[in-house]
Amino acid sequence: MLERGLIGVEFITANGSDAILLLADIAGTTRAFAGVPASLLTASDLHGFLAVISDTGGSRVSEIFSNAAGNPTVPVGPTLAKPTLTFTLATPYLRPRAQVAVQPEYASELEVIYSQASPPRSASVLASAAYAAPAGSWDLTVPDLTAAGFDVNLGLKANTKVTWTAQATGGATYLQLVGRPSDGSMVRSATRGDTVSAGAVHTRVWPTSLVLDVQRARTQGEHLARP
Repeated sequence: MLERGLIGVEFITANGSDAILLLADIAGTTRAFAGVPASLLTASDLHGFLAVISDTGGSRVSEIFSNAAGNPTVPVGPTLAKPTLTFTLATPYLRPRAQVAVQPEYASELEVIYSQASPPRSASVLASAAYAAPAGSWDLTVPDLTAAGFDVNLGLKANTKVTWTAQATGGATYLQLVGRPSDGSMVRSATRGDTVSAGAVHTRVWPTSLVLDVQRARTQGEHLARP
């Protein structure tokens, strides 16, 4: 598989501001970078060290956080296991089911996003391990939300091509993913996707965008996503 990659270093202050110190293509196994000197750090300041790998099996992202700059090693996890997608539930709207083997590197949560181009429609399902309690495999189905007043005309349509993206994340708690990371924490994720016809079972894959994965690496924090 042909691999491409990015590495990044960001600096996050105690008041939430941040700066990108490095964002570059991966070249070799080591890379020099500029960090903030220890004499200028407060106890709440953080360096974030990011690595992104993209190949024909999808994209993988790792970011570790440390108060001191040091000489960190950023471990990148394996390719996300191939999801099995089933499109047999078509009432009251198309409700795809995704089954993905649990991998220890990405065992915190799974999100699956579905979209259709014409007319534009989308749906997503996100579950934490604490909620889904996966026993060897994630098993997520788009729910029937009619009891909550959802307009079925806005749901996904059967017999129409669906673009899907699955992303599994691990190495940090959910609160760390949506809030401020802690010193010594690590977030790892793997993503893969495809466009398929919504009428069968699929396990095909398609590479995703490096830029998209950098933006999603800090799922809600968005530090490195800023231009």
